[in-house]
Amino acid sequence: MAVRRYPPPVFRRTAVGTCALKGFNECPEAGQSVLNHGSLAVGASGFGTLAVGGGGQVLVGEDLSINSVSTLAVTLSNPSDPFLDVNGSASLNGMLSVALSPSLTLQVGDAFTVIDIDDNQSGQFIGLSEGDFVTARGGYNLYLTYAGGDGNDVELNALLLLGDMNADGALNLGDVGPLVQALVNRTIYDAQYPSIDADLRGDADGSGTFDLGDIADFSAMFGGSGSAQAIPEPTTLSLAFVLLMGIAIRRQRRG
Repeated sequence: MAVRRYPPPVFRRTAVGTCALKGFNECPEAGQSVLNHGSLAVGASGFGTLAVGGGGQVLVGEDLSINSVSTLAVTLSNPSDPFLDVNGSASLNGMLSVALSPSLTLQVGDAFTVIDIDDNQSGQFIGLSEGDFVTARGGYNLYLTYAGGDGNDVELNALLLLGDMNADGALNLGDVGPLVQALVNRTIYDAQYPSIDADLRGDADGSGTFDLGDIADFSAMFGGSGSAQAIPEPTTLSLAFVLLMGIAIRRQRRG
């Protein structure tokens, strides 16, 4: 495919649809990779999607802007190079879509630099504030920060939230049912949450084993959760666990 060169100072992807970026090439006809000079405007007139695959990188020589009806889509494969390396400023808006490569295994402390910004940062992705949960795999959740790197980079950080059995990024009453299911019938739990490691998330007492001994510690977590949601006392939760487990076991026997 012939390479189409765009002169500085501005390169704009204005077409409706997806601009798929993967690898480290320079401005192919289909908009398939890197701009190493000038600015990049995603959805400059209308909406568009800037998609960066696992192992891909986009170098923006000047400024980056993403409008309110566009999407930055990234596929995480390893916490190495940034997906977007912006030498200038970045104006953020629109949606951030995050997919995980099938081969990716998260570890505590993994940090994925989505946008490395040299100058100023303004705006946020729609629906994502500082510290918000984005997605999960195994025992770990990914949370967003706009203050990564040297203080203004967009990063996703992997953290373990014990007891988050439904992988929604929060410890709440919605985790009680999934935890009971994981204890009573792991096959059903694994089918419902195929990318979640129940042994890591459920080991509330730190014994190295996820078992009935974790129930008391799990229920005690709610006492210090600080959630605005009404949370029963730990003793009440423990009784609820016992009741739910009894129901689950009876259903399993009937099946």
